[in-house]
Amino acid sequence: MSDSPLRVFVCLEYGRGLATWSKRYERGEVIDSTPYGLGRAADLGATVSFSEDTRETLFASVARRALLRLLGFDVVHVARNLGRARRADVVWTHTEHVHLAYTLFRLFSKLPPAICNSVWIADEITKVSAPKRALWKFLLKRSAVNSTESPVNAALISEITGGQKAVSLLYGLDASDLKGVGPEGGSSTDTKRLKVLGIGNDRHRDWGFFLRVAEGLSAEFDVRIATRSLDQNLALPANCAVVQARSGEELAELYSWADIVCLPLRANFHASGVTVAMEAAAAGKPVLATRTGGIDAYFPSLSGHMLSAPNSEIDWIERLGKYRLSQEERLRVARALQNDVEANELTLDGYARRLLALSQEIRA
Repeated sequence: MSDSPLRVFVCLEYGRGLATWSKRYERGEVIDSTPYGLGRAADLGATVSFSEDTRETLFASVARRALLRLLGFDVVHVARNLGRARRADVVWTHTEHVHLAYTLFRLFSKLPPAICNSVWIADEITKVSAPKRALWKFLLKRSAVNSTESPVNAALISEITGGQKAVSLLYGLDASDLKGVGPEGGSSTDTKRLKVLGIGNDRHRDWGFFLRVAEGLSAEFDVRIATRSLDQNLALPANCAVVQARSGEELAELYSWADIVCLPLRANFHASGVTVAMEAAAAGKPVLATRTGGIDAYFPSLSGHMLSAPNSEIDWIERLGKYRLSQEERLRVARALQNDVEANELTLDGYARRLLALSQEIRA
């Protein structure tokens, strides 16, 4: 193995290049100064560079997006960044929109190996046309290494590729802006009212179900939903309000307000909601979630506080009622989740370390 620093090129989707991300960071829209905190690898001894977003004319943008929609991956954006990729020892990707295109180019050109991280492909592959499904499978089988952020997803990727190994790399989060709230200081001691927070923009949030739960709750519950993905045609119960968190400060205020964080989820394979679960843990809040996607791989302590799919309004209403009457139980769950974060190193540094370890295996 070479003693020289590992050269990592991070190739991300269009719109997540370093310059674009830095502007979002300056506006307070994202927590870390580098995309998904992957720049932390530089502090761990690697040299890290990032993909760039080429400024596009309207015609170029429309053409690139049309090809992305047709294939399911962005050949144009990845092609623009191949020169940067060639200078690396290993390429890191975040979604299939990038790694499928990169693997395609690697079939015809000498390029460094990539850690091909998939998020939605196992959820979507049965829903696309037969030609697109065949192309995706063909490229997945030729990835240098397939990775996911959920063991459920990894098992399905392995099945799709005919038994090839897929690695599960647990994601991490820097939620320092939320720390200090803590289970001691942020939860209400009022057993008459419970402040319930539903949060997230992922397409696998089941907000229709959650509104039915809110409707079935008594006046002793205050419910807030922080999302941009709520169907505007859905009626809000009297005890429910839709809010927005446009900055890290506003997000911290929401978690500080809440007594419990809810993750009502549709069936999925990619640990939808895990980022919110990590934020809640950092803020010292208990979580009630649908058992799907592999979140319990991150939080073993959450296993007893997950309700099986399909979601049942009665089960959720009864469980929230128990939490309303027991602050002690809420604090116990919150502390257990914080212990899981520490035990599994669910931090951006931890995620970078896991990626670097896998990268060194590839280079060796």
